Amino acid sequence: MKDPSSNTNLRKKIISSVSYGLSEKFIDILFGLIASIIMARYLLRSDYGIIGYIASIATIVQIVNLAPETFFYKKFKSFNKKEKFTFLNSYFIFNVLKSTLIVILNIAIGVFLLILHGDLMYLIVIIVNSFVLFIKNINAVMNIFLEVSFLQKFITRFFLISRLIRTLVLSILILIPNLYIVLLSDIVFVTIQFVLSFIYLKGHFDYKFKGVKLKEWYSIIKKSILNFSLWAHMSGVVTNIIYRIDPFILGFFTTMTIVGNYSIALVIANYFIVVFQIIQKNTNIALANLSEDEPKKASLVVKKFIIISAVLSIIQYLCFIMFGEYLLKLYVEGNDIKIIYEYLVFILLGLSIFNTFRPLLSYLTIKHSPFKFFIYCILPSGVFTIIAYTLAAANFGAIGVAKANVFAFSFSVICMIVLLLHYKFAKKY
Repeated sequence: MKDPSSNTNLRKKIISSVSYGLSEKFIDILFGLIASIIMARYLLRSDYGIIGYIASIATIVQIVNLAPETFFYKKFKSFNKKEKFTFLNSYFIFNVLKSTLIVILNIAIGVFLLILHGDLMYLIVIIVNSFVLFIKNINAVMNIFLEVSFLQKFITRFFLISRLIRTLVLSILILIPNLYIVLLSDIVFVTIQFVLSFIYLKGHFDYKFKGVKLKEWYSIIKKSILNFSLWAHMSGVVTNIIYRIDPFILGFFTTMTIVGNYSIALVIANYFIVVFQIIQKNTNIALANLSEDEPKKASLVVKKFIIISAVLSIIQYLCFIMFGEYLLKLYVEGNDIKIIYEYLVFILLGLSIFNTFRPLLSYLTIKHSPFKFFIYCILPSGVFTIIAYTLAAANFGAIGVAKANVFAFSFSVICMIVLLLHYKFAKKY
């Protein structure tokens, strides 16, 4: 007989994790709002365009940014303490090697952009972004380990400290409106987060980094990547492309000023994602702590999260329709308010559709085959999105791309529902 107290403990841990996750995102929204307002008001729009342009290029580079540590979501419950540390050390080593290669690739891209545009700032921004990504990749390993250990509250605390200091550094833009201040604030943010997380990991778990034998390291990385992380990663990459490749495609058809306005719209749109990222993350954690012989419980968890997501999506979208223009007045002035508002009406409609079904994404990757999810859902969605954005940008400009978001996200949801029905039909017959 199953111990009912175990279900109660899991429920309490999930509620605690969700609460701290929401707190973290509230902090992110608050300080992010302040930061984005400062950047929109005091940075040249062309500089803002460069940031958005390079950020969209980074989504393509993310293709090689594999994250084997996500394997913890699938198998963490089955590991003993020694195995957890061995896997943790292996992931640290892998991420250092991987990040080094990405830095080299980014520098090559930066040199190409320097030659293409004749502006050194493209290369400088990419180099700084590469360093930031390097630290983020190391920190990501620790964060996932702490998440599945139900220690989200410490991640939230470290995030608060580092976000506060980043905002203070970024506020220097008011006195010195220079893109270098933005780059400095990014470096400060990831460095503080990394230091605090590592100190806590070492103290709380009595953790000491130890080398792993090459054969064992290779076996762990291979197992983690092929059994889960590769397809989860590729799904994340293509999803990220759907989110962020818009400015890159627009860059071929419009000016950097228009790209800058569209990038501001995307920055604001990101705040309408954060709550649903928390819901999806905690769906992952809940499913990771349910065994394979509990399919009904897994389905119930996902259904509840989908209902919550649907209600919140509707509320968020209606709030923006009613109060969005007032929000935009904090960022821009004059005719830009109307332009960016029009972009966001369509971008947020597409996002709201996708956000509702984020828990289903977790279910299809963790409790079913991540490979099939990538092949039958993510890959077709990515191809559809790139084609739709390109045609829209070429024929209708930025507003066309904004409208294409609705079709792109709707297509992704349809693919997920079709795959779910396929599993149910196959199981029944």
